[in-house]
Amino acid sequence: MVSFIYLFVALAFFIFLGFALLEAFSSMLDSRVGGAFLTAGVFALMLILLFAVRKSIVNAFSSIFIRILTESDDDDDDEKGREKEKIKAEGE
Repeated sequence: MVSFIYLFVALAFFIFLGFALLEAFSSMLDSRVGGAFLTAGVFALMLILLFAVRKSIVNAFSSIFIRILTESDDDDDDEKGREKEKIKAEGE
């Protein structure tokens, strides 16, 4: 549920960023259509750049997630191993 909220906020941010760029470029070029095309070009350039570096972004996030999810596994394995040793010692 929280991810939908984050997605909505990100979408709203990019929409407002697009309108802000449109107005800024329109005032610089004195043409609303020119500002719209220039804004579309900026977003297309960002999309192409994101597409070009997608593997490094995915690898960075996956390594972060793996590290976060497995950082406490070493402690859990040690505790399980100690419990097995105690059971063997008591059973003998």
